[in-house]
Amino acid sequence: MFDYISKINELNAHRFCCSQILISLALEIKGCENAEIRRELMRAMSGLCRGMGNSGKDCGALTGGACAIGLLCGRGEINETPHDKLDEMIRELVKWFEDEYGSVECSVITGGDKQKRKELCPGIIRSTFENAVRIMLEYGVEIN
Repeated sequence: MFDYISKINELNAHRFCCSQILISLALEIKGCENAEIRRELMRAMSGLCRGMGNSGKDCGALTGGACAIGLLCGRGEINETPHDKLDEMIRELVKWFEDEYGSVECSVITGGDKQKRKELCPGIIRSTFENAVRIMLEYGVEIN
């Protein structure tokens, strides 16, 4: 697999948020090189930043992880069939996340503190990505 830790650090340095970084990593797995698609997905994911519009609600790493699983396993066309365990994989990610961090809410995890968010989020992004990949592999999804 690609050097996702360097990619996380690079995107974080360019001030992309958790959800955007997670979808970018999923696009790497998918092998998507289309700049327009990447740009549009990154824009769409910006709505999930810092707990959805900086509201402190559902963590962007978690929602980004769910979207990453959806990107790799979901349905995108009328005649396409999603992975039969898509919802189960996402529920497993949510359960792991809540067990790991004690909450799914950004403001609870970070205490609403910008400095704490800067310190915690790169590790949360990394572990969420690793666990999303682990879960997909356990369900037979091919990861390059």
